[in-house]
Amino acid sequence: MVLLIIVLTISLLLFWLLTLSVVLEIDSKLLRAMLSCGSLGKLAICYEEEWWLTVQIFFYNKRIRLAAIKRKPKKVKSKQLGIEKKKKMGMLKRIFRVMATFQVEDWQLAFDTGDYCLNGKLYPLNFMPYCYEHININFADDNFLYLRLKNQLWRMLYALLR
Repeated sequence: MVLLIIVLTISLLLFWLLTLSVVLEIDSKLLRAMLSCGSLGKLAICYEEEWWLTVQIFFYNKRIRLAAIKRKPKKVKSKQLGIEKKKKMGMLKRIFRVMATFQVEDWQLAFDTGDYCLNGKLYPLNFMPYCYEHININFADDNFLYLRLKNQLWRMLYALLR
């Protein structure tokens, strides 16, 4: 009976983890990129006089200044080029498969090219059916991108292991 309760608890916890929604939000107007994983936690990079990394997992909060992080110099190793290239290509395929699982929830793009004639030629894009309320070509030097992507952990894991 105790074993059944333990197995059931672990399976429910695993099911909860796999069905968590992952949201990636990029906002160039606020200079912020945030990755939130349901009620589990958040990871944010933002610019406030300096670049900051904010990590929040349950009740743990940590704010790190990115300029304070030091990199160690890499050690150069001699490797076989053919095998290394195949590994990189395989990893790139997996990364693209995982990226393809993301769904775009919301996006907005506003830009001004600085050339009034080109802005005038591009202005009808504001009224195209799929671009309406998403693209804003303006003459006011207003440039920004807002992108909100959503995914679930089980989709990313399936695409990674496939």
